[in-house]
Amino acid sequence: MLLFIFVVVCSCGFATSGTIEHSPSPFSRVNQTTTAEDEEDNSADRATDNLRSSCTSTKEGSGNSWVGILATPGQLFRVMIFLPKVEVAYEVLMIKRDGQELSCGSKTGFVDNLNWEFHNCPEPHNTDVIGVRIRSQSSLPLQLCEVVAHTLTFPTCIDPHVRIENGRLQLNRKTASLVCDTGYSRSPANRLECVRTGVWNKKSLYCLDMSF
Repeated sequence: MLLFIFVVVCSCGFATSGTIEHSPSPFSRVNQTTTAEDEEDNSADRATDNLRSSCTSTKEGSGNSWVGILATPGQLFRVMIFLPKVEVAYEVLMIKRDGQELSCGSKTGFVDNLNWEFHNCPEPHNTDVIGVRIRSQSSLPLQLCEVVAHTLTFPTCIDPHVRIENGRLQLNRKTASLVCDTGYSRSPANRLECVRTGVWNKKSLYCLDMSF
């Protein structure tokens, strides 16, 4: 008797187990809406020169912002900001390809020690991001020493929750491999791959009774 079940998977969601791997994503260009320096000496790139001792500053006024455009658009996981010892009030926004600007958090108060501020961008809205805007919410100048954007290095998917007769799926963050019970063999297609965040590729998986 031939026992099998076909599986066609296209499941949406995000991985919840294990460590999400991410890496710094370079900015292709940066700018400021206004700058404390002369117009021809826009110092916005001081926030991306890998030197914590060199900082950029906008002019006074709420609403001024620093903007960085990602060299490679993608899923923005975290924005890290190294701040000088100053009073701050700002919001971090992710700029999406469709023009939306969504918040990754904010900070208000006095920075009394030199350290990184971490702003995690919420899922599932952090995909297809092309840039970062850091917008001042104070009349004081916005001062930034370093801005680092982290993007996911590979897509992540959740358990597709598909029942396989006489077998199961063994998951990690990028694949779902078919494992069959004793006495059953795997189908020619025996693994699903996470092709983009929340989406598995489409394959038919089943376990075949070896006695037939």
